[in-house]
Amino acid sequence: TKTAKAKLKEFAEQVKKEYKIDIATICSTGNPALAITTAVNEKSIDIVIMGTHGAHGFNEYFIGSNAYKTVSLCLCPVITVNTDTKKLGFTNIVLPIDDCFESRQKVDFTIAFAKNYAAKIHILGLIDDSDTDPMQFKVKLDSVEKAAKKAGVSFITKTIKTNDVGLETLRYARKVKADLISVLTDHESKYNRKFLGIFAQRIVNHSKVPVLSSHPEIVRASCR
Repeated sequence: TKTAKAKLKEFAEQVKKEYKIDIATICSTGNPALAITTAVNEKSIDIVIMGTHGAHGFNEYFIGSNAYKTVSLCLCPVITVNTDTKKLGFTNIVLPIDDCFESRQKVDFTIAFAKNYAAKIHILGLIDDSDTDPMQFKVKLDSVEKAAKKAGVSFITKTIKTNDVGLETLRYARKVKADLISVLTDHESKYNRKFLGIFAQRIVNHSKVPVLSSHPEIVRASCR
């Protein structure tokens, strides 16, 4: 523990010197996700940023990754960064919207984030051939565009028919060279419930670009 604290302090001093920011260190033992959640609650942390290797196969569906466990437990927003990520900053944000009610809740929060970084939002409409009413879904996307326009945020809208919103979101993110994907942690897409697992979990575990995950409760509070 003493060695870990010494290394952590040394690293903190290097980061403080390089980026000219204030840093406080916390050294904990035990389950990483639980330790991070405890620190968030005790220190009133606003956002968590953590690295991830993702999870696959058995680990993904029955155990999960430390990153996704942290995303699930933390009430504050969490940005997970894959170890392959090279780009710094955010200029292209993918905002997936499907036919579930909860999907709309992350819009204002994402727009505020994009405005802060002068980023462009890629509104990705994901619809199912059989279950989605095209006209109602268009109204939903129009409301997202209206919110982006009101905030003065640059955006582009793309609608795709798919039965796998997770896979299609990841494909689209690669296509537009996105550097951030915005999801809700409690959002379980109707397309994924039976066979494909939780939408947010698939994105966190497989995305090669950072993922901004937030709870619906936090999104609602930030938009009041």
